[in-house]
Amino acid sequence: MALNLIDSLIANVDSIPVASAKPKARVSTDAFWDPLVPCGHTAYSWGVPEAESKTTNAVPKSFGEEVQVSAALAETKAPVADVQSEVDAVDKPKTKAEPNPKKARASKEPKPEQPKAVGKAAKPAAVPAADVPPFYQLHIQVGQIVKVGRHPEADRLYVEMIDIGEAEPRQILSGLVEHIPEEQMLNARVLVISNLKPSKLKNIMSYGMVLCASNDPVTKTKVVFVHPPTDAPLGSRIFLEGASQEDQKQAPSAEVDSKKKDNAWTKVAPDFHTDEEGYACYKNVRLVTSSGCCLQTEMRKGGLS
Repeated sequence: MALNLIDSLIANVDSIPVASAKPKARVSTDAFWDPLVPCGHTAYSWGVPEAESKTTNAVPKSFGEEVQVSAALAETKAPVADVQSEVDAVDKPKTKAEPNPKKARASKEPKPEQPKAVGKAAKPAAVPAADVPPFYQLHIQVGQIVKVGRHPEADRLYVEMIDIGEAEPRQILSGLVEHIPEEQMLNARVLVISNLKPSKLKNIMSYGMVLCASNDPVTKTKVVFVHPPTDAPLGSRIFLEGASQEDQKQAPSAEVDSKKKDNAWTKVAPDFHTDEEGYACYKNVRLVTSSGCCLQTEMRKGGLS
């Protein structure tokens, strides 16, 4: 009986179910073997989708509610904190940053002076106006009219070119059309205030003023030139009679703005006049050059402007 049973088993050995060995994971679909998948199956053959087989372990619904566990999380080890490094960081005292020796040396060293711009002439130091008498702040010079014409836009104005010893004649406008004929203007020797601020008269610039005598400072019904000595060089400066060497060295202002309050011209003008003999005066002191007095024979006890 026993022998018959053994012979039967041997004859039907191929039909006896034998537990399969642990299947080898397929490279294309099985990255690992899952113990929840029955023997003889892989995750792929058991029905787990390919995308899930690479990332999760799935329990079939027949085994209960589906549970998903991240394989990446299961395989990844949590990093262990470096406790000692954190303790050292807390215990280590904070230190100030060491100063950069190069920067410290550079800040102490004085910066070299930058070279001054070349090409512009340095302006001379101006003498304070309070130290120079108003008369000597004006630059009154001997000049000669070398060219004259009528202003194209003003009937009462002449446009004159006057030689005062400079490289080029100075353009000056004068309201003398009603007083002096044009033919008497040409080549006339006159006195010029040359450092008044330039002004524009009817679109033409004027760079000075011709000093004239008049019968009345207000109405000026009659106006004539103040004639300098005939032998006085062009450009000669006018002083006051009896002026000291110190007065004669007084430098005139670079520019006198006649529109500003308390300027040299407005201070001097009221005291300009001609005396009983017709000499041009300032506060009863005659105007002179090194060659002599400036004489105006036609106007006695008149104004000067």
